Amino acid sequence: MSLVLVVEDDPAILHGLQESLRLERYDVLSASDGETGYRLAREKKPDLLILDLMLPKMGGFEVCRKLRSEKFVAPILILTARGEESDRVLGLDLGADDYVTKPFGVDELLARVRAALRRSGADAEIEVFDAGDFRMDLFHRLSVVNLRIPALRERKADILPLARAFLEKYGREMHRQVRGFTPEAQALLLEHPWPGNVRELKNAMERTVLMSDKEWVSPDDISLFEVRSSAAPLASHSLSTPSGLDLEGMERQAVLEALQRANWVQKDAAAALGISSRVMNYKIKKYNFTNPRWSRNKPPSDN
Repeated sequence: MSLVLVVEDDPAILHGLQESLRLERYDVLSASDGETGYRLAREKKPDLLILDLMLPKMGGFEVCRKLRSEKFVAPILILTARGEESDRVLGLDLGADDYVTKPFGVDELLARVRAALRRSGADAEIEVFDAGDFRMDLFHRLSVVNLRIPALRERKADILPLARAFLEKYGREMHRQVRGFTPEAQALLLEHPWPGNVRELKNAMERTVLMSDKEWVSPDDISLFEVRSSAAPLASHSLSTPSGLDLEGMERQAVLEALQRANWVQKDAAAALGISSRVMNYKIKKYNFTNPRWSRNKPPSDN
């Protein structure tokens, strides 16, 4: 019989998950905060971990990252809020095997549990029960879960783990040796209001890795975009942008226009934008720009 560990801080959702899994004849352990969930995962070695991302004491991202770094091999199924694509992508990058978006139905969740256990080879024989064993009240409780998604500024415990995860991700992609943040940089990240939530943090870390050659990121290496407010002046390290603009879209358009003006010569376009050829090459790959002049439809190398 498979052992499932559920880490969820909402009491109603946690209770519903426990009951539904037990009806399917799984052994169930539970925790309502990240620290306890992390400890139980290490000690009990469950066959499957169901992990919420927004947890007290230790966020779900940090739990996932630490477990995978310690060779935790059981599948991890993350519970994420609808519309937070960056949360899902980061969770999968950190080692999660699958995700379920809240609000979810119990049938979908149990199907994903069975699939994850089947892929891992840890599933026992699945028994089929008639409808009389099914708790419809639990189905409705799990199927209609109204959630308020806290802004990143209200989830300060998630800011540094997320920043480190993005820093490691872009460091690997760009082959840069970035070890972490100085204490001053950590303080800056915690103080920033993050009006763009996780997407803003992700973009800030990408720019940081692109523009800095340091092993330890300092406040001067971090460019933060924020909406100008009459109530709070911008810090010297911040850049302003009109409210409502898509910064990533603006960047993509600027790179495309520079390439077109330079007749698709990478070095000339990079010079026009004031960036290195290495950064330009990364942007071309990121936005999947192609041109018939490039061999095999790929941009030229930096060499």
